[in-house]
Amino acid sequence: MSRRGLIIRLLIFVPLFAYFGFGAVKKCQLERQMETEQAERDADLKAHTKTVPLGDGRTIEVIEMTPEQAAKYGYKPPEVGPAKTEPAKAPEEVKAPEPAKAPEEAEAAN
Repeated sequence: MSRRGLIIRLLIFVPLFAYFGFGAVKKCQLERQMETEQAERDADLKAHTKTVPLGDGRTIEVIEMTPEQAAKYGYKPPEVGPAKTEPAKAPEEVKAPEPAKAPEEAEAAN
């Protein structure tokens, strides 16, 4: 192989290996960061979880948090307070339908 061919191959493949290697390293770092964040969330949720026995012998896990802690996980709890209702409207009077006129009466009215 000539010296010129070697230099051309180096100029092509070294940047490619550097580019894809950099992308692989960034992806690996991102995955590690996501795993640690998920582990922290799981530990935090586990700290706020308690087991409640039901009447039929089964048990369920209940997560007790403040609204601010729940908002941290992307859950918006329902608003607690007096219900917002519109005042009731009076029912409209129902009118009786007009009796149908016979065809002769309709022609006479015109």
